Amino acid sequence: SVTSSSTGKVYTGTPIEIISMVVEAEVGSSFNREAIKAQAVATITYYKYCSASSSAPSFPLKTASATVTQCVSEVINQALYYGGAIIFSPYSASAAGMTNACSDVWVQDLPYLQPVESKYDYLSSTYSKTYVYNTSNLRATLESYYGVTLYGDPANWIQIVSYTAGGYVDEVSIDGQYTTTGSRLRSNCLHLQSAAFTYSYDPAAGTVTIVTSGYGHGVGLSQWGAHYYASREGWTYDQILAHYYQGAELGGVSW
Repeated sequence: SVTSSSTGKVYTGTPIEIISMVVEAEVGSSFNREAIKAQAVATITYYKYCSASSSAPSFPLKTASATVTQCVSEVINQALYYGGAIIFSPYSASAAGMTNACSDVWVQDLPYLQPVESKYDYLSSTYSKTYVYNTSNLRATLESYYGVTLYGDPANWIQIVSYTAGGYVDEVSIDGQYTTTGSRLRSNCLHLQSAAFTYSYDPAAGTVTIVTSGYGHGVGLSQWGAHYYASREGWTYDQILAHYYQGAELGGVSW
């Protein structure tokens, strides 16, 4: 069974039916078939990883197409392992030229989730997004979330201190008063598309502009990266998985 992340409803079905619904919602049938299969294995692995740790994940679900169902059926008995254990297999829509290390977003440092190149992601139509904030609105958001009082130049309200090895914003200072990470700022406070961003202030307009690159946390498989590696370089699903989860190996899985 699987729980819908949008409705909370629990769906039951065969493994192929359940995984196909997730994969359809994640990438759909228009992606390269090898990328679809790579997504399917990553989904199976994540599902099994969570089951093994007694957590109950919820997934986006969509009625599966024949193409996705066929791709899933070809890999339904495969998952990714490292050192004989099922791996944590996160994925996101696109990376910002490089993926992030697991430790740059979450606590654990995992050998198979280190920064790797994802060079075609910029071709995705959702790769970049521009956010324009009125300074009074941004002030209210930052002050409310971080419990600070902002002073002086809005150009200093969000100060990028350092970057991750993958090129995402790492340490951030909120007006010199509060330190956080780009990942937490992105997901918890401003709800940005990515933690790879630039920040600029236009005093004449009284606005702040944030421009993001990539879509999601950037750890593990890049869905658009997989699509373009398959389409442009002919990578097979196992090559895609070996690239994004370095050192992990395909193995059998039982249902």
